[in-house]
Amino acid sequence: MIISYHLKFPLRIFLLILVLVLSFFPQFTKSQIKVFERPASNEVNTGLFLESGTRKRIDLNGQWEASFNEGKSFEKFVVPLAYTYEGASVFRRKFSISEDILKAYSFIFVAEGIVYESEIKINNNFISNHTGGYTPMIISVADGIISGSNEISININSRLNYKNTLPLSDQINYGKVYGGITKDIYLIAVPKLFILTNTLKYVIDNLLSVKVSNTTVIRSSNLFQYIDTSKSKEFFIKTEAIRKSNNLTAGESGKVQFTIGENNTVKPVNEFVINNPVIWTPETPELYTIRTTITNEANTVIDEYITETGFTNLTKRNNQIFISGRQLKLNGINYYEDQPGLASALDYQETEKDLRNIKTLGFNAIRVPGRSAHPYIVNICNRIGLFLFQEIPFNELSDRYPGNDKYVRLSL
Repeated sequence: MIISYHLKFPLRIFLLILVLVLSFFPQFTKSQIKVFERPASNEVNTGLFLESGTRKRIDLNGQWEASFNEGKSFEKFVVPLAYTYEGASVFRRKFSISEDILKAYSFIFVAEGIVYESEIKINNNFISNHTGGYTPMIISVADGIISGSNEISININSRLNYKNTLPLSDQINYGKVYGGITKDIYLIAVPKLFILTNTLKYVIDNLLSVKVSNTTVIRSSNLFQYIDTSKSKEFFIKTEAIRKSNNLTAGESGKVQFTIGENNTVKPVNEFVINNPVIWTPETPELYTIRTTITNEANTVIDEYITETGFTNLTKRNNQIFISGRQLKLNGINYYEDQPGLASALDYQETEKDLRNIKTLGFNAIRVPGRSAHPYIVNICNRIGLFLFQEIPFNELSDRYPGNDKYVRLSL
């Protein structure tokens, strides 16, 4: 027993000293954090919002200050980035807006991915919080919050748990989960009357036509102070589909009239038909540009919102999949959002090269395991002809998780 005691005692002393050293010098633990910064990219239209003549993108990518010790000290990093740290961090940066833009525009804040929980403040005003690292945050910012000189701060908690995070901590059947602002972050300067989102639904009629319904969320801010319109305060919304391969209009709705007050929301619907559509398949990945515009009585364009879509005709019979009546064989492969030296802060050129190589090798589908895919991956798959499996991460879970309503809602 005496020998055993003398062997253990120095070890206990060493461990005690180590704990004391780490508590007084937190940079010792910070030195173990691996940070992967994405290089600057000239790629445009990479994410959720395409360019429009009525909007301006204000990029918040670039140099930020970050703290991994509760704000006691900060270091400079380039965003987007990913890191191996599981815990709380604070990110901040300053940015400026010109007076001309402040006067004429409102703002939408977009963070395409922050892992895992985040809280956003601009000029110490709460903007939003968000849970889930693989879904975007799209927030309409109230007028007056953003000024000429601004500071944005983001509190991040990248720690996963075994109860209700997606994926769960230590879930072994998915790729590594990194913390950080892993995707693009920016503001969109929009007119005082603007389109926040489009939701497209369509029905294919015997491959001869596509009947499209577009439900639009329209918002206003200090509208009539900045927009010269009629006393009736009436506006019009119209949607048209333009075939990308020849840039010709394939179908368009009529003008739908709507009225709106200041700081209000309306949801008008546009309907139109595309005759003789080209159906999207992996062999013919035809896309259509969907252009939705708000005009006034003088037919002046106030806002223009642009998205891309394709029209597919998938059916299932006897456990087989058919596309436009032809049996479809899926040749799929896993694609992990993890690149050497960059982790999940994906380089767009390398990502597109990967996906094109996958297509060249004869695959027509990819699966991004355990998460909703990066919006850039979605866009490239649409454009080059790859089906994309968006996964609800229920794989290899015990029965109690699908039986938990809160967990199921978060997953969906």
